[in-house]
Amino acid sequence: MEKYRLCNINTLLIAALFILLSLIVVVFNYYQVQHNELNQLSRGLYTKNSIFFTIKEKAAEINWSEIETSDDYTIFSELGSVEKNGSWQEVRAIYFNKSTYDPPLAEGRFFNDADFYNNDNLAVIGKNIDGTDLLEKADELYYTFAGRSYKVIGIMGASYSSKLDNTVLVNLDSLQSDSFMDSTVYVMNIAHSPITSDLKLPLLQNDLPIHVFDRGDSGTVRAMDIGTQQLMVTFIFIILLFSTSVISAFFWMNRKKSEILVLWQCGISLKTIGRRILSTYMAIALVCYIFVGTGSVLFFKLSLTFNRYSLFIFIQGLEIGLLAVLISSALVVWIFTSKWPSG
Repeated sequence: MEKYRLCNINTLLIAALFILLSLIVVVFNYYQVQHNELNQLSRGLYTKNSIFFTIKEKAAEINWSEIETSDDYTIFSELGSVEKNGSWQEVRAIYFNKSTYDPPLAEGRFFNDADFYNNDNLAVIGKNIDGTDLLEKADELYYTFAGRSYKVIGIMGASYSSKLDNTVLVNLDSLQSDSFMDSTVYVMNIAHSPITSDLKLPLLQNDLPIHVFDRGDSGTVRAMDIGTQQLMVTFIFIILLFSTSVISAFFWMNRKKSEILVLWQCGISLKTIGRRILSTYMAIALVCYIFVGTGSVLFFKLSLTFNRYSLFIFIQGLEIGLLAVLISSALVVWIFTSKWPSG
């Protein structure tokens, strides 16, 4: 009975250590997601490697869905700033293929694939846009720009202030036929640039001649990208994760010494004992990590803290953390058992 009680205590202690380890991973992932979101919002939804370009020649109506690339991409068209009721609002047109970053929303929804090239005039506005700037028709709100009314489908806004609070996004295809769009600045978010060496954007029908330029660190676009601090925090996290995992593994093995000795004296080979201990240890680690990880995902999803993109990054971080925990734990157990005599 005493041996059974001691075994249960050992299991509970190691489970508590792994729950603590899992919480460390969750906290770090939450920090990473919040940091990425702050960076993205400070850039006004542009990425660090956004491509800025203008169209060289007056072109016929462009179908932005026909860019020849296998990557997901987002196109912005900077329409300029307008003053309404004493406040300045930045207006942009947007189109995305496959997926894009969804900004935090105070109300409603963001654009989806069905909102483009469907003869709709839609807008997502910042939370600071004054209600007096909107028209109400049949219980729907509309934002007026360039003589057109855009149905408001969502309101952007995080818990903290950002330049997105005074930004209006409309679907890009709704403005294709307007002549004032010819000289506008376009911005592309994409992982790998599809632009050819002779500065053409490849489309399914005809390549589009463009002029690419470097805007540099304009405004707050990259002001929040403090890479040194991010690298330092990541390094500290890795050290903390590995050291906690090592401590947990050595604690487990030391608590198992007497059990290992008894099993060995009963004629069970040390190799078999090692495999049994490793599988038990990894099972406890996996159960605790999945329990904490699943609980954190459900919590953040239900609390509306994360949008779709942030939730994906958070889950991805949990998967990487799980891999790191299992590898470091298995390594320590292997080092411990490798010192045993053969037999």
